[in-house]
Amino acid sequence: MSVSRTLCALTVTAVTLAGIPLRAGADGVALEVVSVLATNSGSALDPRLRGQRPNLVGFPYSSYRLLRRQVRFVPWGRRARFNLPGPGELKVSPKNREGTGIALNLALRGQQRRRLVDTSLCLQDHRVLLVGGPRHLNGVLIIVVGAEAGGGP
Repeated sequence: MSVSRTLCALTVTAVTLAGIPLRAGADGVALEVVSVLATNSGSALDPRLRGQRPNLVGFPYSSYRLLRRQVRFVPWGRRARFNLPGPGELKVSPKNREGTGIALNLALRGQQRRRLVDTSLCLQDHRVLLVGGPRHLNGVLIIVVGAEAGGGP
């Protein structure tokens, strides 16, 4: 299956992150990865996702439930691994600052460690990236990736 058929959306949004613990003067990046189950079963929005509502309206689902929230502090040039619900994982490596953004490498793996996304991008500090797909349970996962830079490159 091609990457374009596996992923239903790839969107950068302008939402400020809340609650990412940054160490003052820290030489690296605070990363937040939120796993959301999106389905068409009902019309519920998990109360813990209220702040993400504007980001989710572009997806064609009626129900959203937070499955997992992970926060890691990662030094520049190192890699963080986030286990996703189901058999998947996301690896994120903050490379350096690029203006007001953060250069990141993202590698998303699915079942049998199949590569779904492997890319480099520049994410604006305090903003999030939403990746829709892969399938999970009776819906799809929406993976929200946020980054906030401390000191350093």
